[in-house]
Amino acid sequence: MNRSDVSFYSQGTRCAAWLYRPDGTGPHPCIILAHGFGATRDMLLDVYAERFVKIGLAALVFDYRHFGDRIALWGSSLSGGHVITTAAREQCIAAVVAQIPFTDGLTTILPQGMTRSLRLTVAGLRDVFQQLLRKPPYYITAVAEPEGPLAPLATSGALKGYKAILPPNYDKPNHVAARVLLHIVTYRPITLASRVSCPLLMCICDRDLVTSPQAALKAAQAAPNCEIRHYDGDHFDIYSGALFESAVKDQCDFLVKHLSLTPVNPPNP
Repeated sequence: MNRSDVSFYSQGTRCAAWLYRPDGTGPHPCIILAHGFGATRDMLLDVYAERFVKIGLAALVFDYRHFGDRIALWGSSLSGGHVITTAAREQCIAAVVAQIPFTDGLTTILPQGMTRSLRLTVAGLRDVFQQLLRKPPYYITAVAEPEGPLAPLATSGALKGYKAILPPNYDKPNHVAARVLLHIVTYRPITLASRVSCPLLMCICDRDLVTSPQAALKAAQAAPNCEIRHYDGDHFDIYSGALFESAVKDQCDFLVKHLSLTPVNPPNP
């Protein structure tokens, strides 16, 4: 296995990425990994890529802007919704893994209460107006505890879970441009799930307080070719420990099955 630094352009902006290649001659099927809200590739996506390389996949792990034949998509949290949306629109996708997916903006924002939801909306509008006036973005905290500053991810334990996936000496700010909230509340991949024709693996944490497990289950049940796996944990629990080991094994088994792979090495720790 080897990893190289690569990049690509999206709407004129360079996006940095890591490309993992398995040993042996290719061509290899490729899985593209995208992270969740406010997250970058160095926040534990490397451990997933390393496991997938062991089963014979090439893996591309990328950062979003400002932050094939047998193509599989892997997304976690917010990007779990992205991969569902992409697979619904692109018929060339061979398989999709959606881990703790964001499937319905309404079920994510509204449970925070009317007052907080209105404050988030006002913050989003303020940022839009500053953009129109060509002023710097209006930033708000991305992840906080319920009693902390205004943030879209402000459930109990969210900040602790977020900090647990940060790499050592991580120095990127915990904030986002507030305008994104106006899009998130209306972002509903659940409405497209029935159009995902390729095999889909939905990994759901049943005690998830960030992305609704009930909405994820409804999306999974709407997809015509979906396998569902349940895990007893909250949103960030699946990134480490026993839940990570269980989930990544399920994901490797799913990809081997649907991409006709022969594992190069057993996908064990």
